Amino acid sequence: GDLDLTQFARPVATSDIVATGDVLMVTIATGLESKFPPEYTLRVDEKGNVMVPLVGPVRVAGLKLSDADSAIYDAAVSRGLYKNPNVSVTLESQRMHRIVVAGSVENPGTYNLPVASSDVLSALVAAGGLLHEADTKIEIRQPTNHNVSRGSSDPERFASYRESSDAPEIRKTELDLARAQHVNDWDVLLSDGAVITVRERPPQTVAVMGKVKEPGQFDMPDSGEFRLLDAIALAGGSSLAVADKIYVVRNIEGVEEPILIKASLREAKSDPQANLRLTAGDVVSIEDTPLTMGVEAITKILRFGVSSPVGF
Repeated sequence: GDLDLTQFARPVATSDIVATGDVLMVTIATGLESKFPPEYTLRVDEKGNVMVPLVGPVRVAGLKLSDADSAIYDAAVSRGLYKNPNVSVTLESQRMHRIVVAGSVENPGTYNLPVASSDVLSALVAAGGLLHEADTKIEIRQPTNHNVSRGSSDPERFASYRESSDAPEIRKTELDLARAQHVNDWDVLLSDGAVITVRERPPQTVAVMGKVKEPGQFDMPDSGEFRLLDAIALAGGSSLAVADKIYVVRNIEGVEEPILIKASLREAKSDPQANLRLTAGDVVSIEDTPLTMGVEAITKILRFGVSSPVGF
């Protein structure tokens, strides 16, 4: 719930922007027709053009529908085919990408997304969003022979497409939804046939050892913060009242060696700031000190003395 998934969307063209692969209904009226003006159902080709009968190719990709009217009008007049035609362009259908969303989402399945909205966020929203147990890491597999151009804000780039007779190579990408700042634009674009797999979150646990009554590995709660005293409480508390020295061993992604965090049980009880917030995989150890070893030694001597038989 804390993830900003908007980082995994991309700027999209509005619904009245023409993209390659779209099907347009083009009407050209001259006023000389005996009945109805001719209507042409035309597909925008991979170069962004429509082939208008008599007029020829007209580039319309990236234009608003109203501007596509003007582009066809200008082409028809400049080429000497019409003097003052009335041109109307409407969107018959958008080219769609078939995207498969699998794994830990509300409604796994195959979804048809408009080319201009084929991004990670749109696919996850179409599938109903992430389940509570979903991991932040997702895997994307998509054919690389569906080429999506890069580096331009032109809406046309969202729909550039190249057919290939060769079997497509599969490009595999792993995205961490919790690390949006490391995502580039190319990672969130989805081509036709892309497959998104949302994994389940691995168990979130911490280990508690050392001077505690019940050492072991414990599940972290699904929500809310999990702090040092919470972990020690799950382990039955400290086994010695004088125990104070704590080490927290933490592995950090991208760092080879684990880090060691020093803490104090006494300070954690008296100062909320010292009650460290734990993360999954932490190992908490209440350490031996000269004081704890001395107390244990005295305790053993006393127990031995009490349990030894008294001779007369």
